[in-house]
Amino acid sequence: MYRLLKSVLLAGLLSGGAWAAAASDAKSASLTVCLEQWYPYYSVDEDGVARGAAVDALSLALAELGHSADFQILPYARCLRSVRLGHVDAVLTVSPGEDGLTYVDVPLAYWKIAAVVHADDPLDRFESLDQFAAYTPIYFVSYTYPEILRPLIEKPGAVGISSQEDVMQPLRILQARRRHVSFEDMLWAKQVAREEGLDIKVLEPAILTEPNYLAFSPELKGVAESVEEVLRQMQADGRLAEVFARYLAEDVLPAGVKGGEGS
Repeated sequence: MYRLLKSVLLAGLLSGGAWAAAASDAKSASLTVCLEQWYPYYSVDEDGVARGAAVDALSLALAELGHSADFQILPYARCLRSVRLGHVDAVLTVSPGEDGLTYVDVPLAYWKIAAVVHADDPLDRFESLDQFAAYTPIYFVSYTYPEILRPLIEKPGAVGISSQEDVMQPLRILQARRRHVSFEDMLWAKQVAREEGLDIKVLEPAILTEPNYLAFSPELKGVAESVEEVLRQMQADGRLAEVFARYLAEDVLPAGVKGGEGS
């Protein structure tokens, strides 16, 4: 039964666009996947090796189908544009609601959104978004933020960062100016604050946790469907949970991942 399932999925995988043409000689094909630096889900080290929970999960799924991934660092906006145009096969990962992409409906990252303020800010804990009524929000214009945050990032005077060549820019603004707030991934912001010695404070608890997904270029729908089937099998048999457990502590794993089921 498993052998039959794998044959069906492989047939679907090889039906997609330019990548399918590259694989038409029955040899292993490499899927181009763009990403940012977002540990523990994905990052590229000094030797050019991609690591992280989402990297391992996708690599394992592709290996089930006899293929591999070529991971490339690109700023988020450029990454999305390249995938939409078909210059890159897939993006790892995106928030819900981006147009012009074919989503794989199995979360491979979880954006644990937290409010970040100056270290000397009087706020010590997140209680509600009303706390930031008098603050100046800092945000990236190319990100798709959850609806709950839109009233803040769309308020007059909010600082929109147009380029993501430097993802540290909001944190540097926070360090230099008080009464500003940025909405960042909690794990990433805490790690950066430690490593860079920034005078910032990451408020707990998180505002919300939003699942993020692998997404393909539109012409690779068959590829996306095949990879999704394998990832769902990995959910069901617990392998996806095992991958996440290598990088995320038990107390920060989303409940659905702990149970080996979709969130």
